[in-house]
Amino acid sequence: MSVISDPRFRLFEHYLQWYGGFTVTEMSELLGQTRQHTSQFVNRYLRFKGEGFLCYDRSLKRYVPGKNFNASVKVQNAYLFLDHLRGQEMITHYRDFETWEPDNELFFEDVERYGRMQPSAKVTAAVSTSLRRQQLLKVKYRSRNREEVRTLSPNRLLYAANRFHLRAYCHSRDGYRDFVLTRMVSAEPVSKMIADELGLQWKSGEEDTAWFEQRVVRLKPNPALPEEIQEVLARDFPMEEGELRVACNAATELYVKMQFQRLDLTYLIPQWILAPSEAD
Repeated sequence: MSVISDPRFRLFEHYLQWYGGFTVTEMSELLGQTRQHTSQFVNRYLRFKGEGFLCYDRSLKRYVPGKNFNASVKVQNAYLFLDHLRGQEMITHYRDFETWEPDNELFFEDVERYGRMQPSAKVTAAVSTSLRRQQLLKVKYRSRNREEVRTLSPNRLLYAANRFHLRAYCHSRDGYRDFVLTRMVSAEPVSKMIADELGLQWKSGEEDTAWFEQRVVRLKPNPALPEEIQEVLARDFPMEEGELRVACNAATELYVKMQFQRLDLTYLIPQWILAPSEAD
């Protein structure tokens, strides 16, 4: 592995950017290496980055950002950093504090996980197995109007509109669709022998044109809301020329619009509306 692509460099930058530096002991514990090995690698990192990128603070006994420190763009992204912390918190609850106890970086509470819809364990296991094995999946699916059996080629999971969805090619409807996991009454992987009998093969998402078609949803705070509320909403997101522009794809565009057009709890009207050209 080249020095440039070594993921340990990103770890160093992560600590320099968000925690003001690191010690060799911290890094050796995180990387599962000896202190001597880690120290050698830090020196290699120093030589690669050049003078002024980081320096050793003897009073703190740790490496700190130097005058020329500049982390990569992704490491500098505060939203991605907070998502990282959110992921750490979710991992903690999955692994169980008492038996696994991962080393969380900061205390973080994800309130969104409370009251979340819960797919059945059996259905979820069948979906994840089929995804991993690129295997056909037979589901009994309950839509708003009826219950029917579908044969799917699972492609990816997504979380949208407070629900877990499976993006899959539906052989029963000859097209790519989203399926809500909690609406799956049952699900089971289809064996190769049965798939051959049906004359079906797993179909990848490479031809899912809606997934690869890029879209931008343009929104603005609802002008029917008081000006002070509009100003607060605008401060929550990076605005461009008075608009919030959310990049997505054609398959997820509706979910983005649903997310931002939810009602304000006080005034019972949408917080955001589509920018004029979007609404036309």
